[in-house]
Amino acid sequence: LEQAEGFGEAVAALTRDMVAFDQRACSSPQMLFVEKNERIGLEELAQDIASALARLPVKPDNEAFTTLEILNTRAEWAMREGRGVLSPTDHSTQWTVLWDREPGLKTAVQSRTLFVTEVDSWRTVIPLLSPKTQTIGMAFLDPHQGRAFARQATLAGAARCVRLGLMNVHESPWDGKFLAHQLVRWVTLKE
Repeated sequence: LEQAEGFGEAVAALTRDMVAFDQRACSSPQMLFVEKNERIGLEELAQDIASALARLPVKPDNEAFTTLEILNTRAEWAMREGRGVLSPTDHSTQWTVLWDREPGLKTAVQSRTLFVTEVDSWRTVIPLLSPKTQTIGMAFLDPHQGRAFARQATLAGAARCVRLGLMNVHESPWDGKFLAHQLVRWVTLKE
């Protein structure tokens, strides 16, 4: 994501992808990697996402386990230097944005909890991907860079690379498989 024309729409699309299924779907965004740039700083981006999440309708309270996971993650995150935590001023667990500059996959917490990590280049993210990576939402200003990333990400094992806002749009193939494949017996006839 870069702050430019369409930045607000990209943040809104990311937010929509997060709230669908309360981030419990395999296609829900849990982490956002952003390339370091001159247009917007990491803390400002995290604040923009937090503001978008704060404008969402209030959701039902989390069950005790999820609440504990969110609070523990916030506390652990806040104790390490170079990390930041944004959450509602009423200390509820309605949403959480955690940011850092340490490339790596974080353990998904769900329930409107997003990790935002600044990287020097999108190429830093490729070694983190595997066939366990189901869906990647993308927002590149340069479409050539977006295609290059998608090509590398799918070679690393990711099943889908789509524009933000489309992460939870179910399509075929899904998870790299055609849904009807398991219901069909394929035969060959050669004459």
